[in-house]
Amino acid sequence: DASNFNVVAAFNRDLKEQGYPTTTGTWASGSTTMTVASATNWAVGMKINSGTVGSTPAGIPAGTIVTAISGNTITLSQTTTAAGTNVAVGPASSLTLWSTGTSPNRSFVVQWVNYMRYSLSNPTTPTDNYSFQIWINEAGGVAANQTVQVRYGTCTSTSTTAITPMVGLKGSVATD
Repeated sequence: DASNFNVVAAFNRDLKEQGYPTTTGTWASGSTTMTVASATNWAVGMKINSGTVGSTPAGIPAGTIVTAISGNTITLSQTTTAAGTNVAVGPASSLTLWSTGTSPNRSFVVQWVNYMRYSLSNPTTPTDNYSFQIWINEAGGVAANQTVQVRYGTCTSTSTTAITPMVGLKGSVATD
């Protein structure tokens, strides 16, 4: 397609967020940890939702992600604003952006955690788990040394629907 130039593709498929079955969670106000009844399906990098993708439980700031898991204790990226006891919580896919390093050697990172194919419905037990990152590296501002990295985490599916994802770069002309 002539309109798709100057892009990076790590998967080149339409992906969407997915939620997982809920459990109950308890946390204190001002805490960065939450205790859940079951840590099944939770993974570092996932968002916390209230059972509906995009809905965050009261007391947990929007955009909070899991930074560590130890048994049934989930460490949060942000401090809770109010206590919660036996609140419905569940893990959900997350898309996060950040930069690391100092100028002129920074990297800009885009991370997808536990995404699923857009063409699939969101089943009770998700069938896809696609996690990956794109790193754009500044390399001292020297164009010849600048790189783009695609780093893959877990990429699995139990769906029998075949896909043919692609990875690569596309410039404005074939020689880019």
